[in-house]
Amino acid sequence: MKIISRIAPTPNGEIHWGNLMNFVLTWSYVKQNDGELILRFDDIDSDRCLPQYAQNIRDILSYIELDFDRELSRQILRKEEYFNLLNKLPHYVCNCSRQDIMNRTGDHYYDGYCRNKKNIFDKGKSSFRFLANKESLDFVIWRKEDLPAYQLTSIKDDLDLGVNIVVRGADLIESTLMQQQMLKSLNVEPIRFIHHRLITNADGVKLSKSRNDGDLMSYIQSNKPTSQIFKQLAFLMGLDADKYSCLNDFLSLKLDDFLV
Repeated sequence: MKIISRIAPTPNGEIHWGNLMNFVLTWSYVKQNDGELILRFDDIDSDRCLPQYAQNIRDILSYIELDFDRELSRQILRKEEYFNLLNKLPHYVCNCSRQDIMNRTGDHYYDGYCRNKKNIFDKGKSSFRFLANKESLDFVIWRKEDLPAYQLTSIKDDLDLGVNIVVRGADLIESTLMQQQMLKSLNVEPIRFIHHRLITNADGVKLSKSRNDGDLMSYIQSNKPTSQIFKQLAFLMGLDADKYSCLNDFLSLKLDDFLV
């Protein structure tokens, strides 16, 4: 079976070294297996996901010569399709705010309060939750802003693109468990999810776009040679930086060495 994978950045800020690590690991794995790589933007939040950030990502990939086979963006144009998928999943309307849940449970974990109610969706106040199995919590798949949640858009886009392997960071293990439940409910071919370790800051915390972590963009904006970018990336990945001066050097990587 031909491997089809994707890199799926959210264009809501400047990408960091952790994003680049994921891009390179996915690219390398796909190349090693003569597969297909797709650039897919998670850009449903049109207020935060701006065209200039998406273009920055394309420019960076071009700068480091990381090639992909096709692109999918503008999720907002597929809102109706996401809603159609929602209706194929077990779900219900939830009127609980985060504060409601906190007041009832003392934490942010949802307690199924609305599961057996017959609420009507009210934009701005309601969400749709996936009716999960007994071992899991019901999670939001349609937000109160009347937009599909990440779990729903991710599954829908990956199914439409024929993605069969997803390489993602360990911070998305919880999302993977949710998406696997959705796939099982749809009775479709399962997607293989592979999780790799993360690049962290000096405090051991994963890098974040919202904090403008890392100095990747300064390398790009100052037109530093790509060899310096790859050496720094290799160093942050725990590799011998002297052995990595171009993208093709990463073709020797074994993905299993980075798994959690």
